[in-house]
Amino acid sequence: MPMRTVGSNTLRGGQTVARRPNCAPSNTPKFTSVEAEKPEFAGPLEARLHAIIVEHCARRTLGLRAFGATVTGDAEFVPSLARGRSPTLRTVDAVLAGMDMPPAGPVFEAEVDAFLAVTGTRVSVLGRSATHNPSFVAHLKDGASPELRTVHKVRSWMAANTSPTPAREIRRRTGPMPEPLSDVPRRRRFSRQHAPIAITGGGQSTGDGDGPFFMDTKEAAALVGLAAATLERYRSVGGGPVYYRLPERIVRYRREDLAKWQAGRRRT
Repeated sequence: MPMRTVGSNTLRGGQTVARRPNCAPSNTPKFTSVEAEKPEFAGPLEARLHAIIVEHCARRTLGLRAFGATVTGDAEFVPSLARGRSPTLRTVDAVLAGMDMPPAGPVFEAEVDAFLAVTGTRVSVLGRSATHNPSFVAHLKDGASPELRTVHKVRSWMAANTSPTPAREIRRRTGPMPEPLSDVPRRRRFSRQHAPIAITGGGQSTGDGDGPFFMDTKEAAALVGLAAATLERYRSVGGGPVYYRLPERIVRYRREDLAKWQAGRRRT
């Protein structure tokens, strides 16, 4: 029997063979995996500054965008750090002031002056070697505000070209650098061991008060008498205590929030 093809339908003896659909109906849900956006900091100082801001805002229950808008006039300042932004030193000083920290700009300028004086390095050599700009120091003296990544390059170059004895003299002349730009390893408050606290029926916590502001999931679960997996489930379905999500997917709980949540669960 003759057979002819029309499109993808086959006609056989005047009868049409139904064509099977090649794709799912349009209303079929499509599932795609979504990965968390990985921070891409411009350098180690930007990453350090971002972490300090996040912890500062968490301790004071401030929104990151509200903090950025208040201290810099830019609500996207903190998120932009994780997207590769390198702020100027002047902007960093405004951020530090908003966290009640001393400015870093004057200390950096003092470090450059002390390095040049103690080592006898020419200003053009420092600028050309560290930043590929022989006029860097002159611009700094004229009030230019370098980006944080440039500050890191200059400080790293000076440290690599200073022997121990001159380095001690430079530190003596300049004093300590504020924490976000410091070379001293950070110690997070929530990483220390804490003293246990008791939660009263009125929602007040008692104890020596010397513990860290944050607890991890295991510590928080032990405090409220639950399994760590239970708190993790609460984070998914809701109904649990307030928690804070810090960089690198770190989750932390506040002692005060745990006390209030536990008190609210008690039957009167």
